[in-house]
Amino acid sequence: MIVDLIKKRLDIKPKFKVLLVLAIGRPKEKAVIDPVGPDNDIKYWRDTDMTHHVPKRDLKDIILECY
Repeated sequence: MIVDLIKKRLDIKPKFKVLLVLAIGRPKEKAVIDPVGPDNDIKYWRDTDMTHHVPKRDLKDIILECY
């Protein structure tokens, strides 16, 4: 499991639980966020320049109510 590998590599004692891992660095590829189209397809894709396209839903489409 990846958590076990992280704990081993970072020498984290068993009494501690890894809840969150944050990766910091520079990307090796170009990625852009696109709005989801009318077909609601959220699959990632690459164009001819190998740009990674990540479709994201609009907040109004995922938030049901605000209190």
